[in-house]
Amino acid sequence: MAKEAAGEKNVAILGHSIGQQCLEAGFLDELVIHILPVVLGNGLRLIDHLNIPPVELKRTEIVSTTQTTSMRFRVIK
Repeated sequence: MAKEAAGEKNVAILGHSIGQQCLEAGFLDELVIHILPVVLGNGLRLIDHLNIPPVELKRTEIVSTTQTTSMRFRVIK
């Protein structure tokens, strides 16, 4: 529905659950991960228990500052 509403524009998905669902459905073209220097005791895994074969990713960008590291990956289909 989001892709239909966006037309030719990009659709951004935020959150581990919807991102994992889109990855499993084959809808994900890119994955961006932001790492912050904070440890959350009971955080959620970003990607867990995929019901699909391994997904190949190609890192296309990495940006690091004193507060965060961001990595961008293209999903190889």
